Amino acid sequence: MHVTDIEALVAAYRGRLPAYAERIEAELRAMESERDAAALRLRAVAHELRGSGGSYGFPEISDAARAVELAADDELHAAASSLAAILRDVAAGTAPRRTILVVDDDPAIQQLVAVALAAPGRRVLASGTIAEALAQLASTAVDLVVLDLVLPDGDGRSLLRQLRDQSGTADLPVIAITARLGPLVREELEALRCSAILEKPLDPKQLGAIAGAQLEARAAGAHQARAQPMGTAPRQPAAEAARSVLVVEDDDLTAAVVRHRLSRAGFTVEHVTSGTEALERVAAKAPDLVVLDVHLPGLDGFQVLERIRGTAATAEVPVLMLTALGVEEEMVRAFSLGATDYVVKPFSPAELVARVRRLVRAG
Repeated sequence: MHVTDIEALVAAYRGRLPAYAERIEAELRAMESERDAAALRLRAVAHELRGSGGSYGFPEISDAARAVELAADDELHAAASSLAAILRDVAAGTAPRRTILVVDDDPAIQQLVAVALAAPGRRVLASGTIAEALAQLASTAVDLVVLDLVLPDGDGRSLLRQLRDQSGTADLPVIAITARLGPLVREELEALRCSAILEKPLDPKQLGAIAGAQLEARAAGAHQARAQPMGTAPRQPAAEAARSVLVVEDDDLTAAVVRHRLSRAGFTVEHVTSGTEALERVAAKAPDLVVLDVHLPGLDGFQVLERIRGTAATAEVPVLMLTALGVEEEMVRAFSLGATDYVVKPFSPAELVARVRRLVRAG
């Protein structure tokens, strides 16, 4: 069934709703003279709507109809009046709808996802770039994002990071889709609180089931209330923990993984992106440990390490170096300059946390 077929069915269903509202309103008037009989007919109408509302993508109709069926006698009039009002809102198109944004530059994937997610009560929008997606999110309240990781103007993870940093979309469900899913990519997505990760080629049924579950959970309040267009207010930082870690890493995605895992492990984490900033922070207040990347803009990790070790106030601060895979000379040089330990990229976040814990305890 095509998207247009579903939309036609929804339109036909909505066209019948004013008649249902009129029947309910007529029975409400009839209750004045034949209360019991009218009450029975009201509950019968509600029973019809309870089954059809959710099927056509309007769970608010099913919920209101259920309330009529279960209402006590003295509550029936109010419950039925509410149901009639909801029917008229849905018929007029003023009832809330679930909006899904597909961010993928491949028109075939856009169409596949649109068909897989099409259902009554849903609206599927599409953007081909991060810039287009940001424009959509700035003007439209979205309930779910399906996000490809490879886009013409950048990595999809950068968009996900922006969503998480904005107050209106911090808890917006995001399903990531990717052609290649390695352990580091998975860790990065989990650090950014991705709701689900699917590999291409996509299974439409699997995508539909996961999307449906995410939307139901959001409607039930498992997430925050319906997202607002993206705002600019930053999220509040987590409460401070007893031990502090300074992460010096200019790659945002790697830094996001490290920050997430260390914060979850109970550390207070501060992040800077350059060697100069690192030295300023260490001089202002020595952390309990420094996680230091070798490759940094300006002063590199070796120069930063050398200055940390050359200053009396910071000479004993443990420094865990992040070095490149297969570059043995980097490890040798790091130890010669006083590195406490090292982790090779790509690294296991669990191993990193274990090493940080050991070094902090030892210190």
